[in-house]
Formats: sequence, C-alpha cells, structure tokens
Amino acid sequence: MKGVCIDTTNSNVLQEGMTYYVFPHGPYAFYVSKFENVASHTGAFSRDRFEVIEQEETSNESIQMNLFDF
Repeated sequence: MKGVCIDTTNSNVLQEGMTYYVFPHGPYAFYVSKFENVASHTGAFSRDRFEVIEQEETSNESIQMNLFDF
C-alpha cells in the first residue's frame, strides 16, 4: 500500500508530500518505508499523517493464485 505524507509535525524522518510504502501496524498506525519491504521500515507513525493513494488487492482469489502459481 502507498501513502503520501500530509503531516510531518515533530518528525525528522518524514517529508511532507513524499510517497511512502505503508504497512498496517494495528488500527491506528503504519510502518513506513521508502522500500516495498516492511522489514526495512523507518518507523511506526500515526495513520492520520498519511493519505493512502494505492491499496493492495487482497481478495481470496488473488491470494490463492499466488500460493499455487509455480
């Protein structure tokens, strides 16, 4: 999933207007990364700092195809 940073208050890491990869971290936060890998995140930030611009498709059919597509 991708999100644009809309609030950099009290953060030296985030840049307003920059697009980041965001990974859900509970109901109120995202792990935020410049890379499409949750293991390379730069921190966890409140969801209200980001506007989600692209969501991943998570239907059961797409998951099943990924598991059995060799």
